[in-house]
Amino acid sequence: PFRAFSDEERAGRPAFPFENEEQESDYELALKYFERWDSEPESTGVVLDLGCGNALMARRFAQSKHFATVYALDILWAPLAAARGEAEAERTGPLDGLFLLRGDAQSL
Repeated sequence: PFRAFSDEERAGRPAFPFENEEQESDYELALKYFERWDSEPESTGVVLDLGCGNALMARRFAQSKHFATVYALDILWAPLAAARGEAEAERTGPLDGLFLLRGDAQSL
């Protein structure tokens, strides 16, 4: 299971790094699409990162507190294991609304 982090641990988590400007731009574009760019975080709504890979965007959405629940779905275990490791290193998990799921998008 995901490691649970205390409020203090989550409050002290490091800044979330993007690897390049394109990722930051994609994140900003997604928030604008969901009409959450100019708003204060409300922790409402659900978002699905389909074919999430290492769940970069899902982790960022969960940390932003703009969504109550963030699902990251991928068909392969290896990227999900990497996503979990990175999420735990960033002190992000289910208490932040992040849930990693293995499944086939074509079966949804």
